[in-house]
Amino acid sequence: MTPAAVRHLLVLGGDGIGPEVTDAALQILVAIAPRLPWRVEVSRAPLGRAAFRDCGEVAPAAVLQQARRAGAVLLGAVDTVGAAADGAPPGSAVLALRHTLGCFAALRPVRGWPGTAASSPIRASLRDQADLLFVRELAAGAYAGPHLRTVDELGLRRASDVFAYTPGQVREVALAAFRMARQRRGRVTSVAPHDVLAIARVWRGVLDKVAASHPDVDYERMEPGDFAVQMLSRPSRFDVVVTENLLGDILSDEAAALAGALGLLPSASLGRAGLPSLYEPIHGAAPEIAGRGVANPVGAILTLAMLLGDWGATAAAVAIEKATDLSLQAGIMTPDLGGSASTKELTAAIAARL
Repeated sequence: MTPAAVRHLLVLGGDGIGPEVTDAALQILVAIAPRLPWRVEVSRAPLGRAAFRDCGEVAPAAVLQQARRAGAVLLGAVDTVGAAADGAPPGSAVLALRHTLGCFAALRPVRGWPGTAASSPIRASLRDQADLLFVRELAAGAYAGPHLRTVDELGLRRASDVFAYTPGQVREVALAAFRMARQRRGRVTSVAPHDVLAIARVWRGVLDKVAASHPDVDYERMEPGDFAVQMLSRPSRFDVVVTENLLGDILSDEAAALAGALGLLPSASLGRAGLPSLYEPIHGAAPEIAGRGVANPVGAILTLAMLLGDWGATAAAVAIEKATDLSLQAGIMTPDLGGSASTKELTAAIAARL
């Protein structure tokens, strides 16, 4: 096999249930491997609280450099609360990884999955219509900071997070959203912060200009509150949803109600030219269930499908999604979905259907 026929995948299991769900994804990778046009070489490294315990850093420089050299990075989850308790800055591991890879937009697809009605408050007739793609700006906004904590002359504690955007940062994610819409159903909804914020005018001004240069794509603007309501009451009207960092995190988590549970949702964070992308399920580390064998592996497995699809193995990605669909339809579900299957049992069921 020639070097061109080898792809390099770095797996960062992370904390909590992260190692369990990435192991499940790798089991599916082994099952689908005979149908791939290339061989995948897998390496592993620590990130988050596990790395902090070993070397005093949540994102060791050697791991970040290893990520830059990979073909893609698969991340399980990072325990931000536990890391903070250990003395590490909360969230810094993932932020450092995204910065290293130049991640500027996160893609979070959301669809209704069959057989999961018991785990969702949304009626099945609405959930069955859901097929959204969130394109979330990832490099700026309140998450990017700076984050300040001070004590004034009276001893009063104050905190602030700087919520800033440049037109270039908005344009970059806007172009990604319109590119995705052209590959889907040709509709973009821009969800911007309320007009009272200065960044709302920057965001909407840039989106309007990008929309004018894409006349083949339908475009609309919505307020966050209106969108949050209509997403759950009329999900079929939405296709690609582009929004800023903080809102994108909140709204795509809310959209888990359409899918059935947070553990079903995958994501990909796009790296800039020449750098690999970062793939991770959107759920957290869930340390309270770590090691119990009940974590939902579907988010990580569908994240693997996204990764393989981006690498050009479209048929393999579709096969994984179909096998997942069939397994859930058969009622093989983990406790978060109202079932009794273990992580290993659900993973084995999906692998068998490949």
